[in-house]
Amino acid sequence: MIALAPRPRLDLALLDLQAQIEDQVKVMIELGDADLVDLEMLVARADEYSVMADSGKIPLCRDTVEELAQRAGRIKQAVREHQAERRQALKELQNELDA
Repeated sequence: MIALAPRPRLDLALLDLQAQIEDQVKVMIELGDADLVDLEMLVARADEYSVMADSGKIPLCRDTVEELAQRAGRIKQAVREHQAERRQALKELQNELDA
């Protein structure tokens, strides 16, 4: 059986920081108190980790780079879906007020 080496601490730190951002975004959306500006700032921070990892300036495991990119994509998608739901709810409210 081949034992895999553990990920370096920097890899783990970046993954942990980005996971915290993902959790924060999820909670903000679930609680309904997600301010668009705050969400966009969190998306930008999560994306920074992915871009930094992909640049190659910091030596990270390839798995880490891929995981950071995937998580950044999930965070962006969650925020996009939330924004679409808010727009739809506002549109429905406007239609009710117009009726």
